[in-house]
Amino acid sequence: GGSKKIPHFIFSHLNGMQLSQPEHLYTRLAQTVFEPSKRISAEKCLQMLNGYFSEKDQKPVVVLLDEVDLLCVRKQTLLYNLFDWTARPGTKLAVLAIANTMDLPERAFAGRVASRIGLTRTIFQPYSFRQLQTIIQGRLKKIPAFDPEAIELVSRKVAAVSGDARRALDICRRATEITGRGASGKIGMTEVDKALSEMFSSLKVDICL
Repeated sequence: GGSKKIPHFIFSHLNGMQLSQPEHLYTRLAQTVFEPSKRISAEKCLQMLNGYFSEKDQKPVVVLLDEVDLLCVRKQTLLYNLFDWTARPGTKLAVLAIANTMDLPERAFAGRVASRIGLTRTIFQPYSFRQLQTIIQGRLKKIPAFDPEAIELVSRKVAAVSGDARRALDICRRATEITGRGASGKIGMTEVDKALSEMFSSLKVDICL
């Protein structure tokens, strides 16, 4: 009956892990919104986006921003600009930010950034050991060289710390790189132990920062 149709909108999926520099977010977003025919600098893209989100007849834009933790650099100007655009009168921009840190706004966002974000927050429960094991086995089914015991070790370690499936898969990827043999060599406990040591050492640094 009276349900409204969802209007056409521009969708942009951005991932902090895939940006070599935080400012490249402006470039990626501008490419989606404007579809330029030539390469444009991040500074110019910022100007274009700033103007666009001030217009009255702008098309709705939905941004899915993954790994936002990695964009929490010292000045946080980029995050402020992005969330400030959503707070402008008449704006049609919505930003869905995904973070690995549950209390990221309180822990890492500067006051001016925190003042611009919405209050809606959804907390996803971490994956269990069994769930992680199933996810990894599904992804690695084409790599029989992976020792099942090594997969179990990754699953248990990650489940005990964060339950983050992406981190578990990153550890498996790193273990494969450590072997230096690709899918033709055996990837076992030794390689996984090294990968785990690297990853959890990096995690401690991230928490300290």
